Amino acid sequence: CRDCAALTAAGATLAYFSPLHDTQLPDACQGVLLGGAADLSPWVSVLAGNTAMRTALKAFCEAGGVVLA
Repeated sequence: CRDCAALTAAGATLAYFSPLHDTQLPDACQGVLLGGAADLSPWVSVLAGNTAMRTALKAFCEAGGVVLA
């Protein structure tokens, strides 16, 4: 992705995760880039059902983590 290339060029180390299937953010995560699909409707119930990831993202945000969505 274009954003990923720019982040890497700026010195970021990228760690990929799945908000659909993973339950935690990668270790030592300092920022989150949530890319979007053209149509998320097929995935809404899966995303909504992953309460562990929602909780992890909420805690990350509340702790001052940087999120770009």
